Amino acid sequence: MRPLLAAVLLSLPLATSAGLAQPAAPPAPPAPAPGLTAQQWRADLAFLAKTLPARHPKPFTRVTREQWLAAVGRLDAQIPSSTQDQITVGIASLVALLGDAHTIAYAADVPPGFHPLPIRLFWFADGLYVVAAAKGHESVLGQPLTSVDDVPINDAVAAVSPTFVHENDALLRIGAAQALTTIETLHAVGLIHDMSQATLGFGNPTNGTRATVTPLASSKDVSWVRWPDHAGAPVPLARSHPQSWYWRDRVDSSNVLFIQYNRCQDSTGRTVAGFVRETLDEIDARPPRAVVVDLRYNGGGSSSLLMPLIQGLAQRKALNAPDRLFVLVGRVTFSSALMNAVSFRKVTKATLVGEPTGGKPNHFGETKTFTLPNSGMTIQHSTRYFKEQEKDEDSLYPDVRVDVRAADYGAGRDPVLEEALRRAGGGDRQH
Repeated sequence: MRPLLAAVLLSLPLATSAGLAQPAAPPAPPAPAPGLTAQQWRADLAFLAKTLPARHPKPFTRVTREQWLAAVGRLDAQIPSSTQDQITVGIASLVALLGDAHTIAYAADVPPGFHPLPIRLFWFADGLYVVAAAKGHESVLGQPLTSVDDVPINDAVAAVSPTFVHENDALLRIGAAQALTTIETLHAVGLIHDMSQATLGFGNPTNGTRATVTPLASSKDVSWVRWPDHAGAPVPLARSHPQSWYWRDRVDSSNVLFIQYNRCQDSTGRTVAGFVRETLDEIDARPPRAVVVDLRYNGGGSSSLLMPLIQGLAQRKALNAPDRLFVLVGRVTFSSALMNAVSFRKVTKATLVGEPTGGKPNHFGETKTFTLPNSGMTIQHSTRYFKEQEKDEDSLYPDVRVDVRAADYGAGRDPVLEEALRRAGGGDRQH
């Protein structure tokens, strides 16, 4: 599967003007979708309606067949008077209606693609904040987003939420942060009427600022400025190797071994199996006070790769204890990484610390794809159901919940790791 919003908090990543914008112009009559005729789009929709339910192992667990086909019919009727972004977002919403986070329509890949605004958002415990901005737009870094074209942020979130799958609150937070910074999605759901710009509100709703921003031509080759970097904050341990798929380090003099596992996949020149062998050998040669395994930024891959580490830690009795073995989880912990977290809970005595996961313990997965014949849109779908535990929860909930506030991130603090270190008796030294 494709990585789950890989930018989220690991790299975490608007405006040039804070003055009042002019009121939005009334919507122009919709133009036909460029490139494809209405008949071609309707043919794609018919192909989707026939193919997706046939290929998914159990498509109608969250919505009935009748409800889904009624939604297909509504979109079909709207196609002749819709723009391309409205059609593609409509198809994405239709697939999202099935409620399976592994079953997705990649609408943004249809040429000319979707275009991001020059900001990135993250939904902290205290709201949606700008955590990164394209160079030249640093004035709104660290500011909460309060409105989109005069629509209050809670209403804006409600408007975009049907466009992506959110089986739980964690995925709602991830999806909303991305959707609210995509110009095509904002237009398709009616939050803006002019595709060339968006007027956003920041700061205090009563006396905050407004800025009119234009979308980026592409997200490639953009120089992003992160809020903590702009503020001169230190880089916490968990974000010190953003390009590494897996790595480890000792936490200062506390003798806690920190292991970060960011992708369930072999990297070039270094396999997971080799990394696990090196890690266990180091543990045996120089026993740590405690071990912390960080799965917060791992969106999946192959769950079997980490099992030798999980089993190896289970066999080392001095570490296999609630105050000696910790697993950090969060909203990006998904798919195979979520399965690894469940295995830690089953096989070891680890304490799980952090936020509820984006992945569901019991979930559909093991994906395949097909392509819509005219638009070329890729549709990813599950082929198998995984039952990881008896209780069917919407997330894997940690033993110790730690929510991150915006000020923590801006100051370069990592409250989740700090809590694990405190419980391990290692203080909160991270740098």
